[in-house]
Order: sequence, then C-alpha cells, then structure tokens
Amino acid sequence: MTLPWLSRSVVVAVGLVGALPVVLLAVATAWMGSNLKDIAPRPRPAVLQLPQATLPDDRNAFFALLGLPAEAGRDAATVGHAVWQIELARGALSPQDRRAATRYVELNAQDAAATGPRLPGVNGAPLHCKPAADGCVAEWLAQPSALAAQRQQMAVVGERCDALWAPGMGFEERLPARPGPTNASWLHVSGAVRCSIWWRSGAVLAWQQGRPQEATALLGQAMRMNTALLAGGQSQVSNLVTVSIIRDTQATIAALGLRDPALATTLAPLLAAVPDEVQVAATRRWMAVEAAVGRNALADVFECPDPGETGLDQMLGWLAARFNHWQCRHRIGIQPERTLALFDDFWAANAEALGAGLPAAVQQLQARQQQAEAVGWRWQNTFGQVLLDVAVPSYQHDLRQAADLPLYTEAAALALAASAQRVPAAERAAWAQRQPLSAPLRERLLWDASGQSFTVRTWYEEGRAAPIEPRRAIRFEWPANAQG
Repeated sequence: MTLPWLSRSVVVAVGLVGALPVVLLAVATAWMGSNLKDIAPRPRPAVLQLPQATLPDDRNAFFALLGLPAEAGRDAATVGHAVWQIELARGALSPQDRRAATRYVELNAQDAAATGPRLPGVNGAPLHCKPAADGCVAEWLAQPSALAAQRQQMAVVGERCDALWAPGMGFEERLPARPGPTNASWLHVSGAVRCSIWWRSGAVLAWQQGRPQEATALLGQAMRMNTALLAGGQSQVSNLVTVSIIRDTQATIAALGLRDPALATTLAPLLAAVPDEVQVAATRRWMAVEAAVGRNALADVFECPDPGETGLDQMLGWLAARFNHWQCRHRIGIQPERTLALFDDFWAANAEALGAGLPAAVQQLQARQQQAEAVGWRWQNTFGQVLLDVAVPSYQHDLRQAADLPLYTEAAALALAASAQRVPAAERAAWAQRQPLSAPLRERLLWDASGQSFTVRTWYEEGRAAPIEPRRAIRFEWPANAQG
C-alpha cells in the first residue's frame, strides 16, 4: 500500500529536480543581463593625480642616492642618472621581452658599465644590529672597535653621504611616466638607509670618544636627510622606509640623551615634530602612486592578453587559463570601467579621509574594509570585483606606522626633557603628567613602577594580534650607568 503523502512528496521532488535546470538558466540569464552594460569612462579624481617633477635634476639628491654604491672614483649623481634611465627601460619591457630575458641581459650589461664594480656592502654586527628600541646604541657602544672597523670599510659611501646635502640640494623621488608593479622607482631607499647608518653610528662613536658637538652635527645631518625624504618622496616604499629611518634616528638621539643630560639639551631641537600637513601630504602622494600602479595593472588585465604570452598557462593550467581568457574577451562578469571607477573611489576616499588626520584615516579604512568583506559575493561585475579585491590589499599597517610617528617624536622629546632636567626616577611619572602633552600621548603613556622606563601604546600594535617587534614599539629606558 502506497501512502498518499509519500506519493505527493515523490511527485514534488521529481518536479523540483526537473525545474532546477530552468531555475539555474533563469538565474544565469539574469546575472549575465546585469553584467552586460558597463559604465562610461570616468576621469580620475583630482586627489589621485600624480605629482609633477619640480626640482631640477642637478639639484636632486635622488640621483646621487641611486649611484651611492658605484665604483670608487665615479660621480654618484652621474651614475644615478644612468641607472635611472636603465630602470625606466626595464619597467617598460613587454611581457614577451621579460620572459625572453634577452633585453634584460642587455640592460644589466649597461648597468654594470655605468656603475663599474659596485662597492661591497658591509654586513653583520655590530653595524647591522638586531632590531632594537634604542636604535642599536647599546650594541654599538659595547663594540666600538669593531664598529669603527666596519665604518672604515664604508668610508667611500660615507663621503658620498656627507656630500649629498650641499647648499641648494633637495630631494624629489622620480617616477616613471606610467608607474607599474615592475617599476623599481624606489631604489634610492637603499642608499638612504646606508647614509642613515653612517651618520648614526658615527654620532655614537663621537659621543663615546668625548666629541658631543660632532655627534650632534652628524645626527643633524641625518635628520635633514630624513625630512627631505619625507617631503619629496612619492612611492609607498619610500615613505615606509623614511618613517622607519626617522624613528631609528630619533631612537639614537633619545638613547644618547638619556645617557648624557647635557647632550639631551643640545639634541632636543633635532626632535622638532614633523608638521601634520607634511606627513599627510606625503601619505596622499604615495596613495596616488599606489592607485596609479594598481589602475595600470588592472588596465593591462582588461586588455585580455593571450595566456600563452603572459604565463597564465603555467600558473592556472591550460584549460583554466583559456576559459579565463575567453571570459575576459567577452566581458562576462567583468566590467572594466566600473571596476576602475570603484578602484579610484576606494583610493580617493582614503586620501580624502586624511583631512581628519592619520588616526582618523586608520579607523575609516578599517571600517570600509570590514564592510567590503561583509558583502561577500557580488551579483554585478562579479569577476571585476574579484580583481578589485586583489588590487587593493590592506594598507592599515602602513597608515598605523605613519600615525605612530608623531607619538614617537613627542615621547622622545618627553624623555629628553626629563633627562635634561635631571628629574629623579621616582618623580618622572608625576613630572610627565604636569607637562603639556597631547591627548593621544597622555592617554597612551605608561610608566614602570621604578620610573626608569616608559612605554606608549601604539596604533601599530592595536592593529595586530601578535606582539610587535621591538623597533615598532615605543619604549624609552634610562640605562643604569646614565650620567646624573
């Protein structure tokens, strides 16, 4: 005996299975219909326009930084100009040229001819110490002879660093006409790091050997370079490295000032805060450059190059790569102009959020990314949105590091003031509360019970689950042998 309800269930199930292809076809048709019409091309927002070069080449230390490791006896700036032209040629290579490597070999030969045998780098401790809150000062002071020997090995580089900032010289990072992911427009940062280490290590040795005025002069040179790099940098990498070496320089200043109260008074002016508008402008510039790099990469994808020429056959497999190519050519689920407009909107919103300051921009970026992740699968421009998600990775940590720089500068100045005024350790916490601190520093400042050190809660650590490395923390400690 067949139960009536079971018969009805079977009929309904069979009907649903039979209707499934129709439903799927209807959904697919509706999806394709909503993805057929792209928007009209839209001009780029003004806030994302790339900066134009204004500094004459013969006054731009950018080129000398590029040529810093050139063979002894060559002019660093002349070499830097040649290296930059070679880098532009490398960045302009087609995918076919890059895979064939023939043109790369030619350009490498030109580079070798321009620079000659490069000066060897100086590696290892103590010159290159493990990341430390004091900017390597304790390690350098503990091994002065080894440090002096390593500095002697980089004497040619050091002389070039000392000559970089002659009167009338400035800094302005150059960019290719069409920035892309293969353009190495930031090679100057390697030279900047070398110069920073040269001056900072020299200052530590000069102080240890009883020459505080020389130590102050060397740290002053380091800060002049740092502020020039911040004001003239364009790329994200340049900005991140500049923020890092500013922190390293300030850490060196503070570490010496906490050991020597008399020197703390002399060094205090070197900690003049970078004006907010300078740092905001620097952040806007690298955002505009990153937007251009990503936009150009997306535009290249929308040209739908043959997967055999781009190497996608090997990356995705022949069948998947061919399907991807067919889908791109027929614009199925991909709307180029809509994608590019959304990409510009993302970066324009980030750049405009900077008007409220870096901490506010950090919070706004985090909120927007959380909203985007909550949306999930997109009905319209589905695959274009996937490309967009790949093209706009999170920059929260970069903004957090930038937002920490004013905190670090103010905290270092506070430590130097306490040292210069010879505030007893037991009274430092109460003394600090009487100082005209900014609200962010006051609410993030934490002294240890002995008054021998204090830390500042950073924006960077608030964005990470794991503990941060020592050089990202804000911590100042009076050494046990500090002068009274």
